[in-house]
Amino acid sequence: MAADPKPGAWTRIRRLLPHLLAALLLIAAVVWIAQDWEQVSEAVSLSPAHMAALAILSLLSILLVGLLNQFLVEHFGVQMKIVQWSSLALASTLTNYLLPLRAGIALRAAYLNQRFGLTLGKFTATLAVFYVMTVLVNSLLGILVLAWLGWRTGVVSWPILGVFAVVGAGCLAALLLGPGLADRPQHRGWRRLVQQALQGWQECRRSHRLLRRVAGLVVLATLIQALRMMVAFAAIGQVIDLAAGLFLGALLMLSTFLSITPAALGIREAAIVFSSLATGVTPELSLLAGALDRAASIVVVGALGPPASAYLSRDMSKGSP
Repeated sequence: MAADPKPGAWTRIRRLLPHLLAALLLIAAVVWIAQDWEQVSEAVSLSPAHMAALAILSLLSILLVGLLNQFLVEHFGVQMKIVQWSSLALASTLTNYLLPLRAGIALRAAYLNQRFGLTLGKFTATLAVFYVMTVLVNSLLGILVLAWLGWRTGVVSWPILGVFAVVGAGCLAALLLGPGLADRPQHRGWRRLVQQALQGWQECRRSHRLLRRVAGLVVLATLIQALRMMVAFAAIGQVIDLAAGLFLGALLMLSTFLSITPAALGIREAAIVFSSLATGVTPELSLLAGALDRAASIVVVGALGPPASAYLSRDMSKGSP
């Protein structure tokens, strides 16, 4: 049997690019902290209570995503135990921290297929519902928060408001409209996968109960993100109100779709720095608050991710029930 051809130079560079980008961003952050250490040391007022709260909220964020995934796959008859969906959430988050391009999605797809027989097409449908509902809900929250801030301050950021409105309208159109698939013939290969995904999407978007449950959990996830950032800013001696926290939470939820680097390193921080327009905190201190939040997440994922991955490995060996 002929050996597999080695990947070309461009393929190798493309695989390494996200890691290189993450490393450069990390180096830049270290250099900035070293150069402005006096400012950093004066700003930070860390306490065990702040870091414990950040760790607990980070864990809740991960588990909430796991519960949301359980609700989605339950629509196709998959019923995971608490230990299964929580371990899957922790293990996939650990994978996202180690690999770029949200590689944890592949882990979830493989586990659900091997352990519960969920087809890739149906899994893709659940993923589409998760993404569309996350973008729609957070776009609406972003519009409400900007309107609130505009009423309170008399200043409205029309470009950002317009982006939220256009993106939200696109997601709403995707939910209300859809191709008719009932009379189409069955395909083979990748066409069959696409057809199964579209059929699964049609089933999900027509379930008002499922959409309500997903929307409710997305709102809760955004609220937890807002609390995380409020605690992170409080840890550096800065106080932001609920409106700024919700704006931050909505931006961070939306930033997950641009995760080209491991753990979205740099993407999440850019969203936090951009939010300084709403929080009134300088970009430097906003970046520091984001670093504290990430540090708490890394501790949680580093401690619980490996045991969760080991459990999934043993559970996958059992095969489909």
